Amino acid sequence: MPEPKWVDSSKNQFGVPLLDLRGSVFGSTAWTTKKDIVESFSRMRRVDGTEYVNKLPEDYVEFDSDLSFAYSGAHDEGPVFKAQAMEDKWDMYVYGERLYMVRSWTGTLCFVAKCEFKSNRVEIHRIFTEKRIISGDLQYAGRVVDFLIKSHMSNMVVPHPLPARLKDGPVGEIAAHSFEMFGRRGLFGSFDETIGILGQQAAAPDGQEAGRG
Repeated sequence: MPEPKWVDSSKNQFGVPLLDLRGSVFGSTAWTTKKDIVESFSRMRRVDGTEYVNKLPEDYVEFDSDLSFAYSGAHDEGPVFKAQAMEDKWDMYVYGERLYMVRSWTGTLCFVAKCEFKSNRVEIHRIFTEKRIISGDLQYAGRVVDFLIKSHMSNMVVPHPLPARLKDGPVGEIAAHSFEMFGRRGLFGSFDETIGILGQQAAAPDGQEAGRG
């Protein structure tokens, strides 16, 4: 399988230096020998997200945000993205004015975004994030939320953010982090600013529909 490789900003459609992970992602399968994780993932396929309503990550930090996304003007409450295979690492739900982002294997609530639904835009001005998953990097946290909305709810192919702590690390370590964090939707990673980058809508894996909203 092709090894991950760095691509200069002038040689890709997104305009930022990025790590092309397509070869390793398309050739990877997520699996575990831990029975409790398998059972947890299976249980989470039946969850509608109501158990997260009005909850926040267990050990969280909150920060201001200025994220904004195009919006159709109407949405349903409930799941807006559900993992179809273990290579999908997130489940996402909307209830009230909050978007809940949950790890698909464990059901851990990692991000909560307070949304303001306008006629043609959704604005996010406040985010609550689990401290452990971002290692204190709030800039990275905002980029992760931005990526999850674009790649999972809108099924868009865009670069995912890479944490600054890995900037001098080996490519293999970066690739392993990307797959653990984003699974088969983590095709390109970048240490540069990823908020504001848009891409083409991809064919949904295994016929999965894109999120609503």
